[in-house]
Amino acid sequence: MFSYDQVQQLNRLEIEIYKYIVGHPVEVSTMTIRQLADHSHVSATTILRFLKHMGYDGYAEFKFTLKEQLRQDATQPLAQTVIPMRTFFDHMSLPDVTAKLHQVAELLQQARMVILTGAGTSAGLATYGSHLFANFGLYSLMLTDTGQPHPVQSQDLSDTVFLVLSVSGESEDINEQGVYYQ
Repeated sequence: MFSYDQVQQLNRLEIEIYKYIVGHPVEVSTMTIRQLADHSHVSATTILRFLKHMGYDGYAEFKFTLKEQLRQDATQPLAQTVIPMRTFFDHMSLPDVTAKLHQVAELLQQARMVILTGAGTSAGLATYGSHLFANFGLYSLMLTDTGQPHPVQSQDLSDTVFLVLSVSGESEDINEQGVYYQ
C-alpha cells in the first residue's frame, strides 16, 4: 500500500499519519477523513496531501485500497509479514547499499576495537551486535551508560570503530555520543 521509497520522503506530520494508519488499519478503514485527522492530530488537508504523496487521488480511493488490502490479508495472513520483509531485502541489494556495507565491513576488519552504544530497543541491538562481533573474533564492547560525561583527556581512538545505534534517531544522549566520538 505504501512503498519504502514513498515513506522515506514524508515530512514529520505525514509520518504521524503513516504511523497511525499502519498501527490501526482496521479502524481507519471505517473512519471519515475528519476522524482520521483527529486521531492522527493533523488537519484533513494534511491527510489529503499525504495521500497525494502516496499516489492516491483522494480519500475514497485510499479507503477502497485499504479495505481490499485488509480482505487480502485476511485470506493470506503470511502476506502481512513476508511482503514487507521481501521489500526490505530487495532494497538492501541495491548496488550503492551493498558498496556502503562493504566499506563498513572493511572498517570493522581493520579496527582494533568496536564499541557499540544504544538506548532502549537500540541497547538490545547493541548488545546483540557486541556478541556477534565477538563471535567473529573482534574485540567489542557495549557502552551502556549513554549519559556519561565525555573524557577530560583526549584519547587515541583512531583504530576504534564506534557504532551508535538509534531506532528513532531522536535520543539526545545517543546523538551527543555520536557527535563527540565522530
